[in-house]
Amino acid sequence: MVWRAIAILCLGAGAAHADCQSGEVELLFHHDAPAIGHPKGEAAGLLASFVNSELDGRACMTVVADAPGYSDSTVLEGLAEGRYNMAAPAMGNLGNISERFLIFDLPFMFRDLSVVFEYHDGKLGRELLRDAEEDGLLGLAYWTDGMKALSANRAVELPADFEGLTFGTQDALIEQFYFREMGAETETIELANLADALSEGIVDGQNTTWTNISARGLALDHEQIVESNHGLVQYMVVTDPIFWNGLDADLRADLELLIEIVAQERNRFAFELANIAKREALSDGIEIATLDEEEYRTWRLAMQSTWLHFGGVIGFDQISAVTFANQRAREIVD
Repeated sequence: MVWRAIAILCLGAGAAHADCQSGEVELLFHHDAPAIGHPKGEAAGLLASFVNSELDGRACMTVVADAPGYSDSTVLEGLAEGRYNMAAPAMGNLGNISERFLIFDLPFMFRDLSVVFEYHDGKLGRELLRDAEEDGLLGLAYWTDGMKALSANRAVELPADFEGLTFGTQDALIEQFYFREMGAETETIELANLADALSEGIVDGQNTTWTNISARGLALDHEQIVESNHGLVQYMVVTDPIFWNGLDADLRADLELLIEIVAQERNRFAFELANIAKREALSDGIEIATLDEEEYRTWRLAMQSTWLHFGGVIGFDQISAVTFANQRAREIVD
């Protein structure tokens, strides 16, 4: 099964809708991203293709992209009520379930995606998947969208430039905190509604990944995007533990294997999608600004209070582990 699944990778995501047969376990996966051109949408579609081909007769999966009514803020209820069996919420939106999930949202925490992937596979990363199991949320894998970039209706090059701006965020505690620390306001807006909020002047700026910027047209009215890499959008593939542990053990093991294959492949593919999105921004005439070493230190210092405020609840064990991983990565490059 493993080699057949790997062979399918070259065929793309394929159809995400399944006509389930009698006797098959039906799996319904809801998420809030476009089906095509977005790491989450592409990964969910590929997982459905694997399940529907490799586990034919035993299980079937239907994916609903940009699912009406889906919200990360209500993922616990959605899973518990059986509206869907799987989802992939952004971990920065899950701080009300477990504050340890917010490690991925700390600004300038991860040097680059190679450190993110190392943390996924390490002891603390694996333990984090089960951190909220008793609360009804079981993590199965990590899907990475990428590093964040910023844009607004005026140039934002230094922390002082944030003063007086309003940024659209999801229900993300850390984002809201560091924007306030830099003199900006925030407005909680679902990602699917952010483009309208920007065009209508409800908010001035956005703060997300290149693929989200491109897929949702979040910077079309902006002259500049700052490639700040100050944060990360990290998804966790989740399910209800009662549902998952109630599956046949062999079927559960096969599903976990397919989920792992998709995670390993599509996390690498996130690099490519981000680069495609950056090229699209350039072709639209948008300037891409990068931070030099001095600017980087200035931005990081301005956001450092976020670490102090949230460090205790996130866990200094996690922060220390990522810090050491960053140092190892820096030594390899140097």
